[in-house]
Amino acid sequence: MKNEKKEFSHQSLQEREAVIELLSSIQKGLTSGTLSFSDDDNDIKLKAPGLLNLTINASSSSELNVLDLRLSWQDRSKDKLKKQLKISVD
Repeated sequence: MKNEKKEFSHQSLQEREAVIELLSSIQKGLTSGTLSFSDDDNDIKLKAPGLLNLTINASSSSELNVLDLRLSWQDRSKDKLKKQLKISVD
């Protein structure tokens, strides 16, 4: 099977309450194990397993405040998880 890369990117100016609603939707997606993102140009669906890498970066200056949240994980097929490990000593 070909390893096809699909990407989604969105940037917009939002009211704080709208951002809170979007973060709540992300929370619900993580709880269910499926995250779906879409806008007028693109869409993507991600399956989230139990273990996720979390990175948080925050910075503040007189002109700009930034909060970066990054979640990452690797898809693992059930076939890969079912493989039996064998170790032998000669």
